[in-house]
This record gives sequence, C-alpha cells and structure tokens, in this order.
Amino acid sequence: AALLKTLEEPPAHVVFIFATTEPHKVPDTIRSRTQRFDFARVPLRKIADRLQAIAGRERADKDGVQFTLEDVDSGIDPATVTREPYRKSGWVVNLTLVAGLLLGLLAVQVAEHLDDRITSTREVGVFLGLDVLGEIPKLQADREGLLLLTDRSDPAESEAFRALRAQIVTRLEDSSGSKVVLLTSAESGEGKSTVSVNLARMLAMEGQRVLLFDAELRRPSMKSLLADPQGLGLEEVLRGEASLKEAVQRSLIPGVDVLGADEGLQEAAEMAGSSRFRAALQAAPEDYDVVVIDSAPVNAVSDAALIARRADATLLVIRLGVTSRGSAQAALKKLADMKVKVLGAVVNGARPCVAYHGYKKRRDLARETETIERAGEELVGIE
Repeated sequence: AALLKTLEEPPAHVVFIFATTEPHKVPDTIRSRTQRFDFARVPLRKIADRLQAIAGRERADKDGVQFTLEDVDSGIDPATVTREPYRKSGWVVNLTLVAGLLLGLLAVQVAEHLDDRITSTREVGVFLGLDVLGEIPKLQADREGLLLLTDRSDPAESEAFRALRAQIVTRLEDSSGSKVVLLTSAESGEGKSTVSVNLARMLAMEGQRVLLFDAELRRPSMKSLLADPQGLGLEEVLRGEASLKEAVQRSLIPGVDVLGADEGLQEAAEMAGSSRFRAALQAAPEDYDVVVIDSAPVNAVSDAALIARRADATLLVIRLGVTSRGSAQAALKKLADMKVKVLGAVVNGARPCVAYHGYKKRRDLARETETIERAGEELVGIE
C-alpha cells in the first residue's frame, strides 16, 4: 500500500505474489482471494502460465493491466551441466594434511613430557644407553613380600634368571678371584631385592659359593626373611662386636649365606663410609665365589653410589611401567660421578617368554622316554 501511494497514477488492478514458508500466518482476508502454489511440487513454468492467464483475463475486463512472462523469468538463470567434477583446491588439502601432522606430533610430545615412564626393553638402550642383561617376567611365587623362586615355580621364570646368570658370568670371566656384583635401582619399589635373591639362588645352583650381602642399611630385609632375625648380623660387625664369619648366617636357600641387619641402622650413611664397612666388603669375597650385594636406591640415599664403587660390576634394575627416564638418567649420572662401572640393566616386569613355552609344548617327554626304553643300546638319536 505504501508503494502504491508513491505512484502518480495508481493502477486500477494490482496482483500481489506472496512467497512464504508459513502460509498459516497469512491473514484470512488475503488468503481467501489468493491462488496457492506449492513451489516444491509445481514447476515454475506452470506457475508462470497461470499468472499469464490471470493477466490475460484482467486485460480483457479492464485496460491498463500489464503483465508479461519475461517479468517472471527475469530472475531465473538457466541450468548448465558441468564438464569436470567438482574438486577442492589443492592448497586446502595440503594445508589440512600439514596441520594434522603438526597436531599429531604436538600430541606425542605432550604425552611423552607428561609420562616418561620406560615401557619397553628397547627404550632402555635408546634413552639410557645400557645393555639389557636380563628380562625378568612378573613372578608368581610370593614369600612374605619377597618373590622367591622355588622348584614349583614357572620354568619360564627360572629360565629368565638363568639367562641373567649367563650374562653376568660371561662378562666377568676376565675378573680374577671372587666376583662382587651389586644390584641397585633409581627409586624404591622396582624389584632389585627380588632380583638379587633369585640371582643368588641361580648362582648357587651352578655349584658356586654365594654370599648375599644386604647393604640396605635403612630398610634391611634379607636377614629377617631368609635367616634367623635374632642371630648376629651386620650391625654387630659395624659396632665391632662380631667378626664377619660370626655374623654370616646360612639362609633358606641351599648354597647361599646371608649377611645383613635385622632393623634399620642409625647414621646409615656414616656407617657405609666407615672403615669397618669397607673391611667387611673386602673380606667377604675371601670365602665365596660370588658376592651379591643388594643396595639401596641410588636417587634415594647418598651411600648407594659409594658402596657401588667397591663392586666389580653394578646392575641397574628397571621396572617397566614404573621407572621413569628422568629418574633412571639421574641415577646413572650419580653413578658416573662416583666412577662406578655399570655393567648393564635388568628389566623387571617384562612379558613372559612365549618362545620358551612354545618349545616346552613341542617336546613329548613321555614319547621320548618310551623310545629310549624300547631301543635300549641300539638307540642312536631321537628326532
């Protein structure tokens, strides 16, 4: 209506076209006088023809009505068929790939920064530069918190310690006289005491005389678990109340003797550096083939690296999923500053050896025994 008022000569008849998606909101006065078209179903050409017919009827009744088909088609562009498929710009795809790669690398760096725990044997060599001398699986046998292998233990567990024994013996072949091997770790709870006692057992099974020396002066455990807690021990040696031979006790493990304290010692750091402690370490190898020292964690106490200086070889125990790269590297630096020779690493908590179980299953011992009994002296070999 406002548009019609601006015209100098308003037309006698006007046709309004309403385009709406909500026809129910159109006033009843207008809806009753309109022709409804569904643009989704009715082709636009038919709508134009309908409007042309309305315009023709109005032109016949009244003069002054002007309506042409071009007025309807003026806003419609003709459809064209593309000759090539639609393609995104190459730089957009390349930019997306580069951005995804950068975000992935950033996520990896953040994850490694937040969690730097060692999770595989390969990482020991890559990040610490140490040879892995043994891979110890998670042990099942339990004796009051100390995991001690027995004859009923899983053979794969015993085989892991045999492999560790072979590595140590081979690498120390050139050492003259007794061999003093010290086991330590970066932090507590990484299984060095468990590795120490089972390594001593495997060395004794080979016929060697073994002394298990508990150098955990603050938290000793070997004497109370494997020998008589009320008997003489390392504390009496350090106070000058007993000799080394008097303080050494036989353990529950055949062929292994134990020297240790039954409770934590006061001023442990000073005792570790005392002349009596040095004398005990020097005298221990005289009556034994191998001395296995269970030491305190390097990063926890200062005397661990000091004791390690007096050993022929030092092993660093690393527990997968527990030991972090930062703590292990800090422990190695402390040992290097004290000029300690680190022979290698012992990985604790590794996956069980699947190859050994497969080898064991392939052998049929009952068939081999029957073949031997049947063939007797004519037996040459068993395939």
